[in-house]
Amino acid sequence: MVNAFVGALLLATHLQSVPMARDREARVEPVCGLALRRVSPSPAPVESGVLLSFSEASSPLPVAIKLNRLTWFEPADDLEHELAVRFADGNRMTAGRAARGHALAFLCATRGPFQVECLTHGRVLFTGFILAGDWVTVCVREGCRFSMLPDGDYSSVFWPAVGKRQPGPTIHVRGRHLTPGVINGYLLKVDEAEADLQSSISVPR
Repeated sequence: MVNAFVGALLLATHLQSVPMARDREARVEPVCGLALRRVSPSPAPVESGVLLSFSEASSPLPVAIKLNRLTWFEPADDLEHELAVRFADGNRMTAGRAARGHALAFLCATRGPFQVECLTHGRVLFTGFILAGDWVTVCVREGCRFSMLPDGDYSSVFWPAVGKRQPGPTIHVRGRHLTPGVINGYLLKVDEAEADLQSSISVPR
């Protein structure tokens, strides 16, 4: 009985010492990645550079970035940040320093889950996936959102938060209606507010 009490006390003390259990803002919500590749004639996505803005006070943002795309990270605050990119295998690469008006460029050449950390302030700024595909997004509780998705047929690759990528179903898009409408339990949808824009982004808000 005494051993059980001591064990419970040690467990409670350990849980109190884990900052992730107390700090809700520090938690990183698991996200999954979804990449679509055109398999029928349809307009190609408009390719442009990706600029990701952040601040020290912001919660981690889930993002999807195309493989071999140059991405810029720029602070929205007046602080200087030393950034590093951590990959699923545990490798971390220091990217450099960024400040307002001085965006830091990073070539996303490693496919899979990743995090962008601020070493200066000990925070995770972005979490998500680097994916190969014509259209990429992350899947969170609200679903897998695309800012634009032209009519056509697309092969899909789904990458869970834990585990390896897996082939998904062929997705048919007609007039913003996606069939199937769900993949691995995540609702597929096109953002109605942004679907009429003439430019596309590969990083969902």
